[in-house]
Amino acid sequence: MYLQKSFFGLLGLLFSVTLIAGPREREVILRYADGSFVQTPEGQFVYVDRSLLEGIYNSVITNPYKDEHATVRPLSRGGMGECEIAFNKLREERCCRAISDFIGESVSLEETPSIDVLCSGGGVRASLWTLGGLKALEESKILPMTNRVASLSGSTWTVASWMISGKSFNEFYGDMMDRITNGFFQWGVDEQLEALHDMLPVITEAVIRTIIFEGTPLPSPAILIYGLMLGASYLGVEPKELLTTHLAQQGMYLTHGEHPLPLYTFIVPVMLRTEGSSETENCVVNAVNISEDEIANDRASKRGYLFGECSPFEVAYLDCVGSDGASVPTWSVGSSFVAGSAAKINPPLPLCTWMGIWGSAISASFREIYEHVLKTAEPRILFSALQQLVMTSFGDIRLFAYKMRNFTRKMNDVVDPKSSKHAVVDAGLACNIPIWTIRPERSSDLVIIFDASGNVADGGELQKAEVYAQQHAIPFPKIDYEKALSQPVSIFDDGPGKPVVVYIPIIKNERYNQQFDPLKYFDIGGFLHTFNFNYSLREASLMTGLVSWSVREVVPTLKKVVKLLVERKREMREVVV
Repeated sequence: MYLQKSFFGLLGLLFSVTLIAGPREREVILRYADGSFVQTPEGQFVYVDRSLLEGIYNSVITNPYKDEHATVRPLSRGGMGECEIAFNKLREERCCRAISDFIGESVSLEETPSIDVLCSGGGVRASLWTLGGLKALEESKILPMTNRVASLSGSTWTVASWMISGKSFNEFYGDMMDRITNGFFQWGVDEQLEALHDMLPVITEAVIRTIIFEGTPLPSPAILIYGLMLGASYLGVEPKELLTTHLAQQGMYLTHGEHPLPLYTFIVPVMLRTEGSSETENCVVNAVNISEDEIANDRASKRGYLFGECSPFEVAYLDCVGSDGASVPTWSVGSSFVAGSAAKINPPLPLCTWMGIWGSAISASFREIYEHVLKTAEPRILFSALQQLVMTSFGDIRLFAYKMRNFTRKMNDVVDPKSSKHAVVDAGLACNIPIWTIRPERSSDLVIIFDASGNVADGGELQKAEVYAQQHAIPFPKIDYEKALSQPVSIFDDGPGKPVVVYIPIIKNERYNQQFDPLKYFDIGGFLHTFNFNYSLREASLMTGLVSWSVREVVPTLKKVVKLLVERKREMREVVV
């Protein structure tokens, strides 16, 4: 029964798609499966210029950006793009009014603190933790004064679905609860297979479109299908609209600054170069989960992660120490870039595909599976033997990673100018709190963290976030882990110059429910296991209720914190004057 409800059951469904595809679907896919050659029904191969196929597809399927031109923007030339800067001006005015109402006194734009919310990964568990947390922030009048909401893995499913809905969060909340507790993942296997069969025209088109514009080898079909299933479950759009609903469309709901800026995160596994390397001089990527002992190991010293973020405006590669980060317009991702310029613009990557990428725990390498799942598994005599195996090249194999065109190809001062494509995977494999979105140029004053990580009991992801901030000169207060791991809400403040951090982990709050201890349900078979997609209304309500209760308890303290931050900004203005 558990396998039917779990992520492992989902994997079985993904592989089943090839079995339930009819002869016509297989024939259509086959005819486009070999680059610029197509196969006729008689079995003959005919050469067709790929640009002709792309032109035909663009003329039939609406691509609103096909006549646009895109270039890569090196982040060294300005941290934020023009669209984000313009959005910030609109949002800051709204936040200023909201903060004035919240603390009961007039606040100027210059005195308005900048507030970020960071939401961790953790599958549907994280979706619900984010859903309940944002609902409480909305009810407490804190969400209207928030500048940005950053999400990772499972929390992206909630944030992306909200941002494409065009609704206030209170209106959206009931819709998302219903989708999580009554959607695709709650159905029986027979119903799921029937639904997938009904979606075959959409799946077929997704595969064909990918082959036409990406060529071979394909990005992982599993991620394409997985994303379609996530989109069908959570986005609230018709199946036929899944491929035409894309991330940049969320910008239409930000034109007046009415919502916080949504930021979504991913990582790109890369080979690390040391200083003086003949391939990319002075280009080093730090990976927060690689220890000094591992770096001493010859092979471990050559692997790491390039951290990235997506918004409705831009997709950016960050975290490149000693070289430039880079970004491109969101709608241009997947197009072919050479030396910083796109030759032509492909159809935008569907939002559901992004959801599959952001939440792609199945994209883990064998090494990461061992480190995250099997490193502490019992009996040790059985699993410890895998350690030597995953330290070989076998450990770097990723069966399901989505391959996306490298928009920094043939550019100078970037991490990987040679690869034509990058594996783009779940950021939780590196750090499960999206700390890299707190860029110095965004000048965050208050950071609220909703942490639904599987290892929340030992503070592992919060520690990674703190280390990342230290390594990358991101202002961040020192964390008292004894306090953070024992209280439903804890606040850390090192004074002016660093943001105040409010940490809300998924732990027991006896004032909410003396019997409900979330940590007891994290193991396989427990409803809070990361790979469980099937939640009853009672289970989902326990989760959203717990985090909402914790937020409401801390609101009076948050009001004092916001007042303090306003006062600090006033004092800084007076010193400058």
